Amino acid sequence: MTGKMPGDVLEVVRARSGETGEAMGILMEASRWLASRGIDQWPMPWLESKGMRDWMLERAARGELYFAFLKREAPFLNIFPSPPALAGGEGGVRGDRKPDAEMFPVGTFTLVPSLTPRDRSLWGDRPDDGAYLHSLAIRREFSGRGLGNQMVRRAEEMALAAGKRFLRLDCWKENPWLVRWYEGMGFTLRGEGSVDQGRWILSLYEKELS
Repeated sequence: MTGKMPGDVLEVVRARSGETGEAMGILMEASRWLASRGIDQWPMPWLESKGMRDWMLERAARGELYFAFLKREAPFLNIFPSPPALAGGEGGVRGDRKPDAEMFPVGTFTLVPSLTPRDRSLWGDRPDDGAYLHSLAIRREFSGRGLGNQMVRRAEEMALAAGKRFLRLDCWKENPWLVRWYEGMGFTLRGEGSVDQGRWILSLYEKELS
């Protein structure tokens, strides 16, 4: 079934430091689905590498790893029930959440408020005017319901509320569907970069926030 389901309420929640395994599980599910369609975007050896594990652990420790939780609610409720914020500080993203049997993570992403060494290798030195979106994925059983769009919009709100002018991201150039999707959401291609000694060519996208 596709299309936003009546009553789909998405809530973005900051992950706890011990929850990187849940996020990696979502990414690995996406990796297997992509591989089944001949898209080598997130190869399993890379996801299982120490470098990726360390990256996720660092993002969680810094409060930059998020889950998107889906809760069945009345359709008139706001899909963004709390004011947005980047990692740290008050408000915005639920941090100390209570267990809720009606809520479960359907997606994940990281949102970094400043250049990491990896981002700098792709974007070069930039003013501190952007947030960087990484590793956005949704469980396959919830695809086609517009939840990815909601997650990106939430990341935009969080970045804007933190005083950022731009939201930036990189994606694999050889995934035409993903490229069209980001462009359809208003992102502009700003160039290309490469990782792993040129093995992976990435498209660099930026969106001015307002």
